[in-house]
Amino acid sequence: MLAPAFLFAFLCAFARDPMLHLRADTALELDARGAVSLWRDLSPRGSDFGTRIENAKVDSASRPVAVAKGLNGRPSIRFGGTHTLVDTSFLPLDSAFTAFFVVQDSNPPAWTTLIGKQDSDMTVSLWADGAGNFNIGQGWVQSIAQTDYQTIEPMLYEATWSGKEGRIYVAGRLQATGQYSAVFPRHKTTSLGANYGTGKWQGYLKGHVGEVLIYPGVLSDAERIAVEDELLARWGIERLGRSGAPITSQDSGRIVHLRADSGIVKDAKGAVRLWKDLSPRGTDFGTRKTASGIDSAGRPLWIENGLNGRASVRFRSLHTLVDTSTLPLDSGFTAFIVAQDSNPVANSALFNKGYGDLAVDLWGQDAGNFTLSTAWVKGIASSKFQSDKPMLYEAQWDGKVGKLGVSGMLVAKAAGTPPINRNKETCLGVGYDGSKYQGYFR
Repeated sequence: MLAPAFLFAFLCAFARDPMLHLRADTALELDARGAVSLWRDLSPRGSDFGTRIENAKVDSASRPVAVAKGLNGRPSIRFGGTHTLVDTSFLPLDSAFTAFFVVQDSNPPAWTTLIGKQDSDMTVSLWADGAGNFNIGQGWVQSIAQTDYQTIEPMLYEATWSGKEGRIYVAGRLQATGQYSAVFPRHKTTSLGANYGTGKWQGYLKGHVGEVLIYPGVLSDAERIAVEDELLARWGIERLGRSGAPITSQDSGRIVHLRADSGIVKDAKGAVRLWKDLSPRGTDFGTRKTASGIDSAGRPLWIENGLNGRASVRFRSLHTLVDTSTLPLDSGFTAFIVAQDSNPVANSALFNKGYGDLAVDLWGQDAGNFTLSTAWVKGIASSKFQSDKPMLYEAQWDGKVGKLGVSGMLVAKAAGTPPINRNKETCLGVGYDGSKYQGYFR
């Protein structure tokens, strides 16, 4: 492991000097109880954070506690829901900044402050409204940018403010942007883990803080990504957004690649009778066969401008396409599905390999859960995600752990070792429970 001084120099080599840098593994002064009386700033500015003063007295009860292995096995500062640290310097968060917070929020439905500068000044918070929105805004006045992101996992939260535009990121993934015009009062006191407004302290964090980095101005993409990469690696957090590294083609590893603008064979009615696989494996998807023969009525339609103005294959009730190859989804796979679910409250299969085999679905239960499961047998991972907008759904299975993502955001992760039957037929847009087709995608 690199020494703290070298890590700091490494960060600065990719970005301008920070105006605040707090790390839980260094520069702490503890009281007799092991609580943090002073958290020294490693940046050249020296904006140390210390104990709150209440009624002209040091409020030692408000000090958070240092924990040796509190956040992914590394040192952290634990804020217990009544704790905060404050500085009295003039951190210029009103003009422009880029902030990074390595935080584990133990109580995400509650309103939680990451950093605040009192009434009507700049705040970065995990708000209670909207089920734990991640938010940058003017405290008690106006949200600038917010997103419905909520997790109890350790996470890298990022916020930028240019003076006109606010942006928020989660583990490198851009979540939201917003425009705003205001004159900030520039209160001097800056607080961590709570904010002072409407005459009282509130919005307390209950969880762990590992590191805080704030830079003056808005970092370039290259600078921001360099800092992200270092923080994500140090704290063992998985990147959700694409890094600046070049992406190389891995066509030889693909087992299915279907595109609505290529490889489509239509019948006389414009319905899709064959959707050719573009991968080297050649797993084409075609018309379902029943006891009565070819089910031409079950073919979906090809639409020239169907999904965000691009070609799409439209599935409605009773439509599906199937293959008859043995796609080896049981051993491990990573799937990306661009889909728009017109009826998210209904059971909808994205792809399904039959009863007791692997399935990725948008189920109607629990308000449209996005699920990875062995169909009709055992769930592996699920998320209460529901949308009628075009979306990128992602699913991964390594034989032991399942992960689900939505447009690059990790929404669920769970371990399990369910029995898998390896049924041969793979269906798009419907599931087969062993006796009948159901869960039609629309």
